[in-house]
Amino acid sequence: MSAKVEALSLTCPVSFPSPSTPLTEALHRWSETSLEHPALIITPETEADIAAAIAIARENGLKLLPAGGGHSTFVRVTPKTLYLDLKAFNSVALIRQAGTVRFGGGATTADVTKTLAAKGYYIPAPDSNAVGMVGALLGGGTSSLNGLHGFMAENAVSFRLVTADGRAREVCGTSTDPDERALFHTLCGAGHGLGVITAATMRAYPVAHLRLADGKVWARTLMFPPAALDTAAATFLSLLPPPAPLSARLVFVRAPPGSPAAGQPLIMVSVRYFGPVDDAERAAAVLLCAEVLEKTVGRAECARRTQG
Repeated sequence: MSAKVEALSLTCPVSFPSPSTPLTEALHRWSETSLEHPALIITPETEADIAAAIAIARENGLKLLPAGGGHSTFVRVTPKTLYLDLKAFNSVALIRQAGTVRFGGGATTADVTKTLAAKGYYIPAPDSNAVGMVGALLGGGTSSLNGLHGFMAENAVSFRLVTADGRAREVCGTSTDPDERALFHTLCGAGHGLGVITAATMRAYPVAHLRLADGKVWARTLMFPPAALDTAAATFLSLLPPPAPLSARLVFVRAPPGSPAAGQPLIMVSVRYFGPVDDAERAAAVLLCAEVLEKTVGRAECARRTQG
């Protein structure tokens, strides 16, 4: 296979991971489930590199796997995989006059949200900085901003991708070609496996429109012990249906290492409010109620979105 790779004159990084190399050194993925050493790893720098990778995969009977943030838990990497690491495609550009942002196929949530925040904008995005933006977008993309802006896919404007024939295409919802228009709508939520996305464009929104206090998102998290499950459930249900700026979650977790009850099960009720503080405290008043607080094992207030 190496001869065929050389014949295509690839100038981008290419590696053939040895089975003796630890997986964590060969690949950077969130989960090691169904993870083996791939046949080769290509890190493309241009769309021509991607077209060449597609040709290599076809000629060698390999499954091509484009990788962004590497957080998918249902993707198998095997010795028959050509792993396409898109980390070089991480550009982010705000187009103010259009109210959109265009980002590369390998851009992470951190790449996009930090760039936009520095310019006073935001978009619906995953709650973890390490997640790839395109992977989330192709799956529909849920976020804490669902109430205000819907799913990420509902904010998609266009995609640029290299398809199986090696051609680069730009598709959008207003494409005059019915096939391109259909491809765009399919990419919005069911787009995995239809091509290698090199860039995507989404609508972006001014942070000023949220009327935040000091530019910070109001957030509160309460932790309940298992014995207070009924209280935790009732607290969460009292927040429903939430107003559009409010995002509420009930999650079963374990106390982190170093805490007094490390490893013990806990119930977490977490709320974020993308709006003025007074509105947030009215909408989530139950989280400030003494009767509820006395059942918790602790609470944490935060002014920043989740890191990691």
